[in-house]
Amino acid sequence: MDGLMLDTERLVIPSLQRAGKSIGITLTDELLTEMYGLNEVDSNMLMDKRLGITVPKKEFSDAFYADYKRTIVQNGIPIKEGLIELIDCLEKNNIRRAVATSTKIELALKKLKIVGILDRFECIIGGDQVAKGKPAPDLYLKAANELGIPVDHCLALEDSDNGAMSAYNAGIKVIVVPDIRKPSDKTKEIALHICDSLFKVNKYLQAGGFLPEVEQN
Repeated sequence: MDGLMLDTERLVIPSLQRAGKSIGITLTDELLTEMYGLNEVDSNMLMDKRLGITVPKKEFSDAFYADYKRTIVQNGIPIKEGLIELIDCLEKNNIRRAVATSTKIELALKKLKIVGILDRFECIIGGDQVAKGKPAPDLYLKAANELGIPVDHCLALEDSDNGAMSAYNAGIKVIVVPDIRKPSDKTKEIALHICDSLFKVNKYLQAGGFLPEVEQN
């Protein structure tokens, strides 16, 4: 969701840094890029490890969510170019769709509703609904199970290394659309394809015969 469909990573990073500053910790760009795709629990563990301290979790979480929610109310939530066109194409071809996001389910539903695409997905799986977050396979396995579709009949779209590995670990082919951080060598190795935009994903799916009913240009 974030970084792939919603152009929110550029909003999240300043909110995380301001939240950190409010409790006396500095979150570097390097640390924040390691957190891409992780859920809150795993992000907290990573911060403790990298900072060498025990971050006050509740204080940090409260400060972040207050700042972030204020930010999206004030500025709105931008979507990635090509998103609506891709969803339209998938819908036209009766391709069933789910969201598997590290974001907590309550906030995920709110964000998808704000941008007007909540009802265009059959199910939404949030990071707090599974035992282990990305790069573990839990989110994608639950999404596939909710859809009732075998994993080898699924295709994932991801922007982060952790997300791509999550899909791969679930046995799902993955197309990577990088956001802020370039894909690692490992991600390049496991990806079915790497596209620089959702427009390119649409073209790739059509050209590759994934969407046979769509006229190819």
